[in-house]
Amino acid sequence: MLIRRFWQMPWGYKESFAVAGGLLVSGMAIEAALGGVGVSAIQSPNNIIIGVALLQACILSHLFLRKNNIVKWLSSVPAAISAIVLITVLVLLMGLTPQNDNLNGIIKNLGLTHLTSSWVFALAQLYFIVVLGFVSIKRTIPFRKKNIGFMLNHWGLWISISAAVLGAGDMRNLKMNLVKNKEFTNYAFSTNNQPFQLGVALKLLEFTLEEYPAKLAIIDTTWELKKEGEKGVFMIRDSLKFHFMDWDFSVDEYLPSAKLVGDRFVAVNDIGTTQSVKVSATNRKTNKKVSGWVTCGSILVEPKALSLTKENMLVMLPPVAKKYQSKVVYLTKDGDSDTIDIEVNKPQKVGTWEIYQQGYNDELGKWSNTSLLGLVSDPWLPIVYIGFYMLMAGAVHIFWIGKNKSGKTQS
Repeated sequence: MLIRRFWQMPWGYKESFAVAGGLLVSGMAIEAALGGVGVSAIQSPNNIIIGVALLQACILSHLFLRKNNIVKWLSSVPAAISAIVLITVLVLLMGLTPQNDNLNGIIKNLGLTHLTSSWVFALAQLYFIVVLGFVSIKRTIPFRKKNIGFMLNHWGLWISISAAVLGAGDMRNLKMNLVKNKEFTNYAFSTNNQPFQLGVALKLLEFTLEEYPAKLAIIDTTWELKKEGEKGVFMIRDSLKFHFMDWDFSVDEYLPSAKLVGDRFVAVNDIGTTQSVKVSATNRKTNKKVSGWVTCGSILVEPKALSLTKENMLVMLPPVAKKYQSKVVYLTKDGDSDTIDIEVNKPQKVGTWEIYQQGYNDELGKWSNTSLLGLVSDPWLPIVYIGFYMLMAGAVHIFWIGKNKSGKTQS
């Protein structure tokens, strides 16, 4: 009986997992040698050149070197399994290791604090893409009709992953802070505050914010919120009445927008106004009665609380934003111009940019004259979607063929 030696061709599972392990160790070694700086994303046109060259190399190798042992191994099941396991191990490490590039020490030097941009992840992705490419080509050339489902699935996966990996360098995630009625702005900033010139200019015409009615709550001198079971806060409405901690409360007057005039609040819709409420409270045990105005305050109005006892007071919690949006006019290089409303969870597309509403001046609240927008551009996303559609088409094809074969067998 012949005993097969390690690394003897043809390679099987042992050699395949050894290669995967070698890539894991090599990636960490390169990362450590470079001081844990990671891999810079490849940008256009270099990523396009690399993608086309990689695909051509796989096709030509299959056509002219298909009998080569390495080429045969790259299109084998053991190589595919080892590539999948390597990616899975790195994903698990990503979940178990804090992904924070500000951390220092050996875990950063090995690339574990920034796995998606590390050398080990780059090598694992390259290994996976190459193996998947060879496996797909093997079932594509020569073409057979029965392999259509397989080809759609595997080529769809290859296209999606390759586009996501190679296109990462062309993706932009920027922030732009617009001030009402200022001049057009055609630049935004990256996460590390690097300016980026846009192909479109934006101008803020109006920012609007709607608030939910504020809530009343009781706190003690340590600012701890008091609770009875699940109860602890009460949303304000006209003629609200509630019982809490031996106290009967009733809202006598509720003003969604008011300012302090003398010792009372009056309804005014102006910059710096705030929600305010006049409350009466009676203690059931002592018959003590108190009454007064309560407000969470604003940039021009001091917060006011209603003292109940030496330890407890009734306060108004800051209102929560219900809806906020920016009315923006854009101007492209081609001279196209239009006015759009950008709302939370309702982005607008201008050219290659998806524009999101992200924030505003929290101190001014609904009177904010600034709007923080997020701009995202991912030119490779349509290619990723094409891959997904091919995956779905392949799954439908395989299901349909299997169903037909089952029907024929039964008949």
